[in-house]
Amino acid sequence: KISHALWKVDDGPTDDLFYVSENPQYIVTLSKDAIEKKATLWVLLSRHVTKQEQKGSEAEGYLAADVHRIQNSVQRVYYPDGESCILRGGYTNNQHNLIRYDINGPEDRLLSIVLRQYNKSVDLGFTLSCYCTEEFHLGKPAKEMVVQRTLLGKWELRCESNKYKLKIGSAGGPPNSGSFGSNPQWKINVLKENTKLQFKCKAGKNLAINIVLVKTTQKRIHQLYEQVIIDTGSRYGFSVSDVVSVPPGIYSLVASTSKAGEVGSFVLQVLSSSEQIEVSEII
Repeated sequence: KISHALWKVDDGPTDDLFYVSENPQYIVTLSKDAIEKKATLWVLLSRHVTKQEQKGSEAEGYLAADVHRIQNSVQRVYYPDGESCILRGGYTNNQHNLIRYDINGPEDRLLSIVLRQYNKSVDLGFTLSCYCTEEFHLGKPAKEMVVQRTLLGKWELRCESNKYKLKIGSAGGPPNSGSFGSNPQWKINVLKENTKLQFKCKAGKNLAINIVLVKTTQKRIHQLYEQVIIDTGSRYGFSVSDVVSVPPGIYSLVASTSKAGEVGSFVLQVLSSSEQIEVSEII
């Protein structure tokens, strides 16, 4: 199975150390025979040579390919690390990069091949070729839902009239912090049945981000006494939630860091399967 593609410089982050959800991804579905016979999978990643390189310039594109175990045939991989990553490739500017993976058992029925690029600066064409000693299928993950709203926010300290004193401001810290309710919050009003929601948050690499969504009738939440729908846990630089299906109603969305008093800016994206949602900041 062979796939040709062009990786645009604007597709995905320049540095994919923290998230790879926008990187090229391919899903390998192995046959029953491939699993039972513990087949061998070969992945050949070939970088297309540019005219400048043909004239003697050094290759600008450094590519790598990782293999992740996934749970369904349309699943997208968001993080480059973690337990799902079972083979991590190294960056190389060689024209061809060959990877071998020996199937272990049923846990390898669905595999995702995720490409990474070091300090991406140019458009890069490539060909991905997959071979296996038994039957398999090569596909792609499902397209992501539409970004309905992009929210810009800050965790910051608020100065008192006494310049030597600082208040937490909007840097409230994690859910177990007494100042959690000071964090930036938004009301999400879902108007349609079976609406699917997902949230992505990007911030500085030094900030561990957490996203919480709760079912509530209150304007601002201060503790997680309400029904928690999403709690991503803390991850540095980038955090993404699972896709959840929710009934119509009002929800509170909170973006926080792992420690009270940590400051910085962030971008929070609200993805939804329906346009019938309303998002408003809670003051």
